[in-house]
Amino acid sequence: MASLEDKLDVRKIAFAAAAVALIIVVIVIGLLALYKSAETDQFKSKVVDRPPREFTDLKLRQQGELNSYKWADRAAGVAAIPIDRAMDIVAAENQGAFGGPLPAQPAGAATDTSATPQEQNAPGAGDKSPNE
Repeated sequence: MASLEDKLDVRKIAFAAAAVALIIVVIVIGLLALYKSAETDQFKSKVVDRPPREFTDLKLRQQGELNSYKWADRAAGVAAIPIDRAMDIVAAENQGAFGGPLPAQPAGAATDTSATPQEQNAPGAGDKSPNE
């Protein structure tokens, strides 16, 4: 009568067990990668891509301030106007006041930063100490 060991092929069983273990390891690694990817996507959508509510509210208030008409000082008759309108008015008032647009300078060209006599006599021009 043959023994049980003679009927069982130990090598085939060991090979099958190793294959099953390898498949389980691959599945676990795949699930970990999938989890990490989902976790990163959730973090980006909840934290990184969305600015804090306080920041959004502040930005909306600031945009409202810059784009609205209101009294700055009603008693003095000073009104605040939208920033775009104010820039248009200043540009229209000063159009041609400086002799037209400045000529374009090549990139990297040195500019003369020495002060003209009018700039040296301008109010506040001599307020700086030599150490600054």
